[in-house]
Amino acid sequence: MCPLCHLSTLAAMNRRNLLLVLLLGVVIGSIATNYLAPKSQFPRFSQAVTPDMPDVVDVSVAEAEALRTERYAGISTIEEILALPTDFAETEALYIVAGRSDSGGIQDLITQAAKIRSRDDRLAALQILFLRLTELDPKSALAISRTPSFRAYKNHEKAVWVAWGRLDLAAAIDEAKRGTASEKRFAAQALYSAVRGLENEDSELIYAELGMKPGQNARAQHLYALAEQSPADAIRYVESLSSAAEQRKQFGWLAGLLGRSGNPLDASYADLIQSTSSRQQFKQYLSMYSARSDPEAILEKMSSMPMTQANQAQMASALQSLAADDPAKALEYLDQMPESSSLRQYKSSIAMVVAGSDPAMALAWARDNDTSSNQSTLMAVLSQVAQQDPQLALAEAQTLKDVRQRDQLVSTVATHISQTNPEEAMQLLAQVTDKRIRNRTASQIAAVWAQSDFDSAVNWVSSLDVDAQRNALQSMGQNLVYSDLDRATELLERFPGKNSGRLAMQITQSLAEKRGTDAAMSFANRYRDKPEYSELQSVVIGMMANSDPALAMQMARDVENDRSRDQLYARIIGQQAARDPQQALQWMNSISGEKSRSAATTQIARQWYSQDPTAAAAWIGGLPRGNTRDDAIIATISSGRGSDEDFLDLIETVSDPAKRKQVTLMRIQMYLQSDPAEAERLLGEVDLTDQEREQYESMLRGYGYGY
Repeated sequence: MCPLCHLSTLAAMNRRNLLLVLLLGVVIGSIATNYLAPKSQFPRFSQAVTPDMPDVVDVSVAEAEALRTERYAGISTIEEILALPTDFAETEALYIVAGRSDSGGIQDLITQAAKIRSRDDRLAALQILFLRLTELDPKSALAISRTPSFRAYKNHEKAVWVAWGRLDLAAAIDEAKRGTASEKRFAAQALYSAVRGLENEDSELIYAELGMKPGQNARAQHLYALAEQSPADAIRYVESLSSAAEQRKQFGWLAGLLGRSGNPLDASYADLIQSTSSRQQFKQYLSMYSARSDPEAILEKMSSMPMTQANQAQMASALQSLAADDPAKALEYLDQMPESSSLRQYKSSIAMVVAGSDPAMALAWARDNDTSSNQSTLMAVLSQVAQQDPQLALAEAQTLKDVRQRDQLVSTVATHISQTNPEEAMQLLAQVTDKRIRNRTASQIAAVWAQSDFDSAVNWVSSLDVDAQRNALQSMGQNLVYSDLDRATELLERFPGKNSGRLAMQITQSLAEKRGTDAAMSFANRYRDKPEYSELQSVVIGMMANSDPALAMQMARDVENDRSRDQLYARIIGQQAARDPQQALQWMNSISGEKSRSAATTQIARQWYSQDPTAAAAWIGGLPRGNTRDDAIIATISSGRGSDEDFLDLIETVSDPAKRKQVTLMRIQMYLQSDPAEAERLLGEVDLTDQEREQYESMLRGYGYGY
């Protein structure tokens, strides 16, 4: 759907936000035909760009009109664009300036836009420029999106992949294949978004070339597109899915989409669902989401009905919706609700919604409704108030008699303030008396501070006591590993021996994913004479198994520790089994330990059966009777496979009684929805405790089978 269709909702936004919301989506649907791409100009973004653009002084309306008449010929910079006096003029100028620029010019504009201080404005402007650069020079756009200035915000890279996929899917796939395993996964999901659907040749090409199935976002987008055309078709599609868990998940998505439309006719679609349990669940979801379209009507209706669990959920959904629009009225309804332990939880969550729009009102209500012995609602509200009005939350903290609650609230306030003012957060930390809460908060402050001012954060952490310093370094390292690998490595060098093993492991893995196994092994070799070297070496080889199992096997031979080497062999063989089960079988001779050999056997069984059930069943049947063979059968069943006729005889040969029972219960789970009669028959064959039997009979009743 075109983002411009929602412009009527933007009237209350400030001028700068309005401009950049306008900018966010239009280019996606209007890729320019003047494809001016010169030869690739790779980026000049080796260092992060600091958002430090000075305040811009607007030009007059008359001057802006003169510039428009000249098609903004006198404008060439982001500052000049932001100086225009109206939202439309800024939008118009940005498109025109970007549209007439070549790859180098767009890269210069990206450098300028990265200095915009407002995060929302900066991200939106960059999104437009990345889309334009993708039209002109997709390889440069991709490379820049992965540099230190931009890689922390993955939507830039995603926008590049989506635009490139729509321009030239084959070229985009070819580039994605060159990436690391994690880069390939990310690219595949973005490209699924680009092809607008999962039942077409383009999506099949993505899967065939990249080997990645559509993720949750892509699956949800596909379902929503189907539902917009025909909810009945969407229901038939969900019912065609082989996984019962996936069906439940997607029926929830569909109910959310239909429920939010506010159309009472949507409830009739539930009758099209064949499964009784799925139909009932869909109706529950639908009633919950429908409560948000007319919350007051739902609340009036519910006031005279018994408070069942389903009714409570629907009432809570209606109250949350009402709280966002009319906080005072929502609190009035809350006061009319009967007191119970389950409703108390709903009250806290709804009061938190009110706190998001009117902290003082929510706080006053929580004070009046919490007892001195139970202040759960007050604390929940205060945690939300801390985000909206930190000073109000701090003032309230001083009135709390419970020292631990006071410490927790000050900690929450300090954590939120650290995002804009780490120095003030550091001063607040001195008010926290509980050492564990203080250390945890210090870790959170350090992690946030390191993103904006690495040196100051490191200097502060250096002044902490031993326990606080260790926790803070761990928290900083975990964040930096994902946002700035070079800084993470620098942190490790500045604090050698301070829980360095874990951080070194994370850096090694991230290097392998983002920069390749050569870079990761080069880093790991720094630790060749240290105890953690074996683990770092194993990480690199394990990552290599994803792309080149043969080379990984060769590298694994150099691992000195027998147990570690066998575990690596088992992992590599499991990866190879998905490509070439016969080759994986040949590599089994490399494993000396029985436990690792058994693990590799189950991997081969699972992977091979998905490709060639008959051949895999024959191989499993030829294994010697015992634990390894039993585990291979269980592994195949647990993956949702193994229900074919050529596998049923094998199930009867499981030698361990406990494992035979485990296999039978797995089969019952598989048949619960598709063939309840068969599930009942199997239930009669297995020796269960009374409690276990009641559990499975209850499941059968849930699927509409008579008990």
